[in-house]
Amino acid sequence: EETETEYQVQTDRLSFAIGKHTGMLHQLADKKGGFLEKAADLVVFRAPTDNDRKIKLEWEEAGVFDYETRVYTSSVKEEENSLSFTFEMALLPVYREKIVSLTLTWTIKREEELSCFMHVEKNPYVPSLPRFGVRFPLKTSFDEVRYFGYGPYENYQDKHQAIRLGSYEQSIQELYENYLQPQEHGERSFCNLVEVEDKTHRLRAQADHDFGFNFSLYSIEELREKKHSYELTENDSHDLIIDYKQAGIGSNSCGPELSEQYCISERNWEWGFTVSFPSEK
Repeated sequence: EETETEYQVQTDRLSFAIGKHTGMLHQLADKKGGFLEKAADLVVFRAPTDNDRKIKLEWEEAGVFDYETRVYTSSVKEEENSLSFTFEMALLPVYREKIVSLTLTWTIKREEELSCFMHVEKNPYVPSLPRFGVRFPLKTSFDEVRYFGYGPYENYQDKHQAIRLGSYEQSIQELYENYLQPQEHGERSFCNLVEVEDKTHRLRAQADHDFGFNFSLYSIEELREKKHSYELTENDSHDLIIDYKQAGIGSNSCGPELSEQYCISERNWEWGFTVSFPSEK
């Protein structure tokens, strides 16, 4: 069904709602209830780390922390075994140049898989981005995660020499790194599968190439706003972020700028992943 604001799809087991003005997943539910606390969104920012203290001024100037999603066109394509929704869109700060332009396609397959694929073009006048990913604000009942990638501790493009590749199971509490000053933390990189669950639902994201993920008790906005860890208030959702990439950590609080190889400065890229909903819970 098509409403003024959404495309709504019902399968045998699942229901999806995709916003016509956001290009993002607004709701996802099965017969036992919903997965999302609120709508998914695209994120290009992180809570600045100590080493971001200089580059964050450029991010602020470019509007990386304050932008809106604008959809220019949307279209629907129905095939025998799938239904696709394609959006031409951009991330736009107020009174500034756009950060990125992209073509994004959600495809709902008959076997009840949801795939996301996008072609992204970064504005060359915007500095290297902190990250590029999709945030799924899951209900707080989701608190366990399994993944295949680098673990069991936080790791980034340039911070993984003490990390091992393998399969891991952890709680959302175990992913938290208690830095004295709240900042980006807990990323797991070089993954090809991540699965989160509560007592009745399971959501699995996977790709045939490496990606990163972050699963946190605290929103990026909360981590950016608060000055001390004891001031943090847990979010009303448990946010799962699937990252195309996140910039490296570097040492620019007292050392050189982040090496180009660990930046997100490429002009364009293609990226995608698939979300499925195993029913054996």
